[in-house]
Amino acid sequence: MSSTSAYYKSGNRDFTLVEGDCVSVLEAFDFKFDMIFADPPYFLSNGGISISSGKIVCVDKGQWDKAPTPEFINEFNHKWLSACKDKLNDNGTIWISGTQHNIFSVANQLSELGFKILNVVTWNKTDPPENISHRVLTHSAEYIIWAKKSKRAYHKYNYDLMCQINGGKQMTDVWRMPAVAKWEKSCGKHPTQKPLGLLARIIMASTKEGDWILDPFNGSGTTGIASSLFGRKYLGIDKESSFLEISKKRREELEDEEVRLAYKEKVLVDCHGAGQTENPRHVLVGRIGTEEQWEWFEKSNTYILPVSKIISMPKLLGTEYVLAFLGKNSKQARLCKISTLKPQLKTREQIARMASHSSNYKPSRDSAYWLIHLEKPLAEYDGKPFNKSRVLSVQEERGAYWIRNFEDVIKAFEVD
Repeated sequence: MSSTSAYYKSGNRDFTLVEGDCVSVLEAFDFKFDMIFADPPYFLSNGGISISSGKIVCVDKGQWDKAPTPEFINEFNHKWLSACKDKLNDNGTIWISGTQHNIFSVANQLSELGFKILNVVTWNKTDPPENISHRVLTHSAEYIIWAKKSKRAYHKYNYDLMCQINGGKQMTDVWRMPAVAKWEKSCGKHPTQKPLGLLARIIMASTKEGDWILDPFNGSGTTGIASSLFGRKYLGIDKESSFLEISKKRREELEDEEVRLAYKEKVLVDCHGAGQTENPRHVLVGRIGTEEQWEWFEKSNTYILPVSKIISMPKLLGTEYVLAFLGKNSKQARLCKISTLKPQLKTREQIARMASHSSNYKPSRDSAYWLIHLEKPLAEYDGKPFNKSRVLSVQEERGAYWIRNFEDVIKAFEVD
């Protein structure tokens, strides 16, 4: 990439950290990126207060988050955006997060530099902190500008994948997602850390596997962790060595395959969970292979999928109903509504204890399983024969697949 020395580089070279000012560092690079995510200073460290964990706290982040004048903010944003544009591929895009403190300045500088703004995403937080002044509305959103390099540039957008995440409908520019979870801070805290689920959705929307992603304000390295989890390559730049150290530790955690799988599981849940629709449109069809497994399924009311299948088919997290049947016996098909979108990763021992519902069923296929907890079968279809030929074709030999329209499943239960 360049002769600039790295603060840290992962063993497989998919994750690199560099210490320094992003403008100076980027000037030394002879390299271009496929996507940039930037979480620049919001410049809101003005002595204000907020609530965190039920306690009143100061919102000041550090000297790097203070700005003496509006002119300073505009000049700052112009410099780093100019440096980033020079290192962005012609078909690449940039995402910039902010609040009212800086996002208008960012938008103005993007326009001055010739970028084309594609969307302004509203990140609607599901758990915003309480406003303690009682004089303004509660601040429950941040904004993320998505822009391409120029008006005529062709840009990447994984439209089908975003529809899939959003329950089969076009993805909107309002994303309702939680803030950072405690498990994401296992290696230390950063005052403006973003949730992995948010960055995962951004990365999946505008890149493909193997693409290079830049974060000029690395922070705790969330962009890089999401990149590594989903097969992208990453460069993060930050002036604070303490933040780079947190990032390094977070990346080293992923060397443990069990940790990597668990993190990817949680990220996929957060990334897909907001895409559910009120009217069911997707039904997962799952074949249960043995009488013992079927007995356990009936007693536990739990349908099991291997982790490998979930990771290879992320849309499994978008289903609202599961249609399970034993082998090719359509008379034993059961249509059940999924009661939660938060599957749990369980060890072989934990699954074995749960399998005590049936003395004959001993899970042994994988060292870890996904559990989707189900409600009781829908009464109006319970016990009715299921005519597979009405909805299934050449795919019926597969272990799990999809029927797009819920209405088609209902028709399969209708008596001729």
